[in-house]
Formats: sequence, structure tokens, C-alpha cells
Amino acid sequence: MYVSDLSEIEVNMNISEGTTVIADSLFSRDKTDNQRSVILKDENIVIPETIKGIGEKAFYMQFNIETMEIPDSVIYIGDDAIPSKVKIYGDDGSEAQRYAVDNGNEFVILSK
Repeated sequence: MYVSDLSEIEVNMNISEGTTVIADSLFSRDKTDNQRSVILKDENIVIPETIKGIGEKAFYMQFNIETMEIPDSVIYIGDDAIPSKVKIYGDDGSEAQRYAVDNGNEFVILSK
């Protein structure tokens, strides 16, 4: 079987240095138009400090993710960006906390 024949591909999340936004649906498993679904192997994700925004449905249907640490640098998280079962870690008063509260995610305040 050729890789182009697969409807799903399993990967580790890798964000290039200097990246500032995780695009809409980037790691979404809800793909259309013959795009491959990406299954993240990572259970615990730490978003780099360079990231300013997480797009709509960025991690949509990534049920393997258990926790996500989101830095204060993230000032925007789009709709359905993170599955509701994911425990989100972040700073008190942050966009991460707002998103967690609004979307039913458990939120844990990181101690400074």
C-alpha cells in the first residue's frame, strides 16, 4: 500500500520554530476533499511560547490528547479548537482559562 492510499496518518505534533499560529483544522481528524486525517500520537501537548493563536478546530476530534499546556502568549483560541475531554493547563486569567471555562474543559492553573 502506498502512503497516498491511506485515509489516516499517525504523527507526533511538531511545530516549527518561529510559528505563531496553529491554523484552522491543522490537526483535525475531520478532513474532507480527499485530505488525510492526522492522528496525533501525543497524549500531553505543550504549546510553544511563540504561538499567539490556535485556530478553529485545530485539534478537532483528536481523542488521544489528555492534557494541553497553553502559555500566556496565546491570545486567541478558535471554536472547537480543543476536545472537551482535554485537561488544559495555563495561567489564571488567560485565554486558555477562558476557553476551558466556556467549553467545559477541566482547567488547572499553573503555579508561577
